[in-house]
Amino acid sequence: MPIPGQNPRNPKDPNRGRYRTPPWLFRLLDEEFHFTLDAASDDTNHLCTRYLTEAENALEADWTMDRTFCNPPFDPVIPWARKFAETSAQGGLVVAVLPLSPDTSWSRMYVDGIAAEARMCDRRVQYLDPLGRPTNKVRGLTLVAVYHPRRHRGMRTQWQPWNAHGLAQQMGLL
Repeated sequence: MPIPGQNPRNPKDPNRGRYRTPPWLFRLLDEEFHFTLDAASDDTNHLCTRYLTEAENALEADWTMDRTFCNPPFDPVIPWARKFAETSAQGGLVVAVLPLSPDTSWSRMYVDGIAAEARMCDRRVQYLDPLGRPTNKVRGLTLVAVYHPRRHRGMRTQWQPWNAHGLAQQMGLL
């Protein structure tokens, strides 16, 4: 039986879905959004004082009163993307770090027309393994999807390139 968050098609990588957000990326986003909850975390890698672990089942928890940061397991991503959309519809703010996949069904269903912003990182983000070491195992570019609570459904999502690395360097985070 696969580990939750692990890609059953790639059982050789036991860390699949458990890569940490680099601290500079979290700080860059936290500076803007002032997060109160890390929704996909554990006791060793949480980025906010309040956090939800796998045992607490973040997909069933209520995040509507929080300013939520989430770097969910990328496979499967659909239940998480659905939760982001539902939370924002109920009045919560969610900023999600996701794989950049604008041509997928989950992105068309739960990002385009739902998220207020879709920030496409202009360079590949180097994530950290569960022990906090840099890893190159996460392939592809990163999307930061911003789900605002007062967003009107059906409005166009603002897709934009985002120079996250450049901003982080200007702010002294890198």
